[in-house]
Amino acid sequence: MSSFSVLIMLIVVSPFEYYFFNQKAYADGLSQENLPPASIGNRQASVYVKVNPPVLTTGAAQNAYMQFRLFDANNNQTIQHVTYQIIVTRGSSTSTLGKPLLLDFFHAHNGLLTLKIEPNNGPLTIFGEQDPFLQAWVADPGGNILVRGPLLLQGGLYHFHIEIFSIDNDRNIFIPAKHRNLMPILASEMFIIIFGIIKDKTTIQL
Repeated sequence: MSSFSVLIMLIVVSPFEYYFFNQKAYADGLSQENLPPASIGNRQASVYVKVNPPVLTTGAAQNAYMQFRLFDANNNQTIQHVTYQIIVTRGSSTSTLGKPLLLDFFHAHNGLLTLKIEPNNGPLTIFGEQDPFLQAWVADPGGNILVRGPLLLQGGLYHFHIEIFSIDNDRNIFIPAKHRNLMPILASEMFIIIFGIIKDKTTIQL
């Protein structure tokens, strides 16, 4: 099992700085990441992560999405029937990470998972049905799941921890016989930079 790290950081900038940061984010590919591959059998599995938009407006609820794709780096083929455990926390370091904003299992039959985020201050709500194996939220045929709640509401450091618990078949869940506990096939911690823009420069708060 291999682990990697990716960080999501929302940085507040003024409207005059928006164009520069927006162009830099796209040019450097900071809003998406391909992680180094890890061996799963005869495959080299890699995780692709993308967060969109790469620039968020602080103080204005703005729909976003987070996309996850497990693929074989040897041939770029998406691995299907993937169960992801996704944990999202906010803080500047491991010691200051708060209570998870999101902690749940998600399953994509086609392997491509898109979490459509509708940020608000209400309780976290995930829309969809859960499978009978890990109680994972099952994506629609296009790989989409709607999540509504306090995600990506303000600038700061967002930490994503992702683990893979099944591949190839919905029932192909990795459970070592010796321990009889769920163990991830692949564990990743993901870091991506996203910039934020505010409407009024005089109200900058970090």
